[in-house]
Amino acid sequence: MDSHEDQRIAEFLALHHAIAWKIARSFSNDDADCNDLFQEICISIWTAFDSIPDEVRDTTYVYRVALNRAISWRRKRESYLGHLRAYLLRNQSNAIACEHAPHDETEELYAAIQKLSDSDRSLILMYLDELGYDAMAEILGAKPTAVRKRVSRVKRRLADIIKSEENQHES
Repeated sequence: MDSHEDQRIAEFLALHHAIAWKIARSFSNDDADCNDLFQEICISIWTAFDSIPDEVRDTTYVYRVALNRAISWRRKRESYLGHLRAYLLRNQSNAIACEHAPHDETEELYAAIQKLSDSDRSLILMYLDELGYDAMAEILGAKPTAVRKRVSRVKRRLADIIKSEENQHES
């Protein structure tokens, strides 16, 4: 790539980094993981930049690449953590789970979003980013009416999770 191409990609990332950041934030458990995943998403966007089909909108492309990278990253991370837990159990080590209590509404929302399945998490992120149902349907390869119904179900599930968390904190 030449410096002009690098500049185009850097401008593209600067324009769409918020999408990548939101997805990284919702698929990670802490700031270090979030930063790592954000970098991986940006690298994925960078390396696939020349293959953006002309008929695909930029935001659709960014969502597709970012969600695919995040889901892949999470699977790889869960596999690694599973192996680590098994190793620790075999060696009778004391592993202490570190829980970061959410300290504001945004943190509570992200904590609740993390409890959703990958597909529901992807959907609610696009909804919170105020993408229209047609745009979400294009990204997901579904019909807008199906997306509308799924969003409604996911919103109810998310509200239930948040309400359940609030009840646990009050007890």
